[in-house]
Amino acid sequence: MVRYMNDVRHYLLAVFLVTFLSSCGTNLKKSNEKADDIAETSPSESELYLVEELNKLDKRLSQRLDDLEVLIKSNRSSVKKRPVKKPAKSASNRATASKSKSLKSSQNNKVIIGEVEWVYLHTLNQSLKSRVDSGATTSSITASNIQPFERDGKNWVKFDVMHRATDTKATIETPVVRIARIRQASSDSYERRFIVSLDISLGDSLKQKAEFSLANRSEMKFPILLGREFLQDITLIDVGKKFLHPKFKPEDK
Repeated sequence: MVRYMNDVRHYLLAVFLVTFLSSCGTNLKKSNEKADDIAETSPSESELYLVEELNKLDKRLSQRLDDLEVLIKSNRSSVKKRPVKKPAKSASNRATASKSKSLKSSQNNKVIIGEVEWVYLHTLNQSLKSRVDSGATTSSITASNIQPFERDGKNWVKFDVMHRATDTKATIETPVVRIARIRQASSDSYERRFIVSLDISLGDSLKQKAEFSLANRSEMKFPILLGREFLQDITLIDVGKKFLHPKFKPEDK
């Protein structure tokens, strides 16, 4: 902008000089017409050079003035279209939004879970570590001393939940949903297992009934395994993460 203003000053000075020289030329012509013995003369080389330079300067300044006018119009247009900035979110709001986004998927609002999560068993009032395995069809829970019995004409089962990852021994009595034939990945033979339905919670995002097969998982690292029947349609797995969800706290519900 400063450059354009300097060019404007030069332009005005040049216009003044041109006007002054034109005036001098007019006075000189009138004087020559009054004189009888003065012949018509040509302008000097210095005057021609000066006029030529002034013409060039006039063209350059005219172009600069046109550019300046375009620039001013462009600036006015950008000021009118400048969007209004929204107030920035506070740090706490950003943290809450980030956490919520990390646990929810934009696809069908599915819950994102890690490779290992805490699963709360409402029957035991206890949280147990669970490994997520989409390769397994049915979820399973560690069980020992499995004793089937009949109650009110229905099939029930009684079993102990014991594992090196748990602090206490607990006993569960629950109806039998069905008996399934399950084949281990390391064997070609099938094993008959009781299938039971238990109320579970996974953090604050999931609370529902899930079917578990009763299996001796005492030699395995985790007392619970979550299979496809539980995971499908409601979860997405991030195998690179663990414990994305906190332990469920029944006193908060």
